[in-house]
Amino acid sequence: MTPAKGVLTSIYFFHGEEPFLAEERIEEIRKSFVAEEREGAFLRFSLDETGWAEIMESLRTGDLFYPGRRLVLVTVPEGKENSFEPEEERLWRDYLASPLPEVVLIVYYSGKIDRNSKLYQILKSIKSGQLIEEEFKIKKGRELDHWVRGYLEKQGKSLSPEALMALVDSAGNNLRILAQEIEKLCLYRPQAKYIDLEDVVALCPSVRGFLEYELIESLEGGSPSRALQVLSKLLDEASKTEIIVGAITQFFKDLLLAREWLEQGQDERFVFHQLRPWIKESFGAFYELKKNQFLRAVFSLSEADLREAIDRLHSIDQAIKSGAGDREQPIFLAEFLFWYFERRKNKNSG
Repeated sequence: MTPAKGVLTSIYFFHGEEPFLAEERIEEIRKSFVAEEREGAFLRFSLDETGWAEIMESLRTGDLFYPGRRLVLVTVPEGKENSFEPEEERLWRDYLASPLPEVVLIVYYSGKIDRNSKLYQILKSIKSGQLIEEEFKIKKGRELDHWVRGYLEKQGKSLSPEALMALVDSAGNNLRILAQEIEKLCLYRPQAKYIDLEDVVALCPSVRGFLEYELIESLEGGSPSRALQVLSKLLDEASKTEIIVGAITQFFKDLLLAREWLEQGQDERFVFHQLRPWIKESFGAFYELKKNQFLRAVFSLSEADLREAIDRLHSIDQAIKSGAGDREQPIFLAEFLFWYFERRKNKNSG
């Protein structure tokens, strides 16, 4: 139900180590408060790109071209919870003392918040009843199983204990990946109300090695922190470094081949089907999401950079086969990831 205009004056403070739950909650609020999908009604800011002073100015002045009720999301990355200049803190406290009734403000800190941080202390100083605080913790054990079953129940389906075990073993407690796998399973057998182990084995990436799959997903999606986390997990589980290098190399070869085909005039859907055949058009919105993500990755680097990436990985592979030590191998891979994401960032900002 959409609240009546002019009635709601809310400040939401979301924090926690499970971004998927926070993003779901934000989307739920967006749909509720900005039902009309009016241009300019939903504004996003990140403290990585915009300072507090500019954000406060936008909150106060609004937009002359798009007046009316607004939902404003401010994302505060880890490490920025104390990033307040004295004047910024004053502006921030002034706004929170008298927030605009037509603005719904969400402050989202993407990590475990320090209760002694300036961000936390400022927000907790707001008058009682004006602030809604929610923490999104990582799901584990029975909580994780309950979440998976609940996510499926929303779509009118259930699953066997064996299928649940396979899903969780495959994705761990990564809710984003679990949600994607559940969406695929539901689309794979749309009429079926019950998902069994055979369905999971047939469709989920665990048969291809889940962590390698997740690493490629993070490279494709442009997520450096996620890529480094997955790499660390792979190394902790004693995965052979040559296999990791091989998976990454294949990813860049796919990007280069896709680029060549597209420049030759091949259709995007044909290219995507050839290189990601397990993602079917029948998956609907999920298919479009993954196709567009892949195509963005294809052009996230220049052709010269793609070739350089393959050459760098070949050099790493040769170094490993020539006897590089166990301590050196993770450094080689981490340095490559930093190089890739830096090149990608420079290409996108250029």
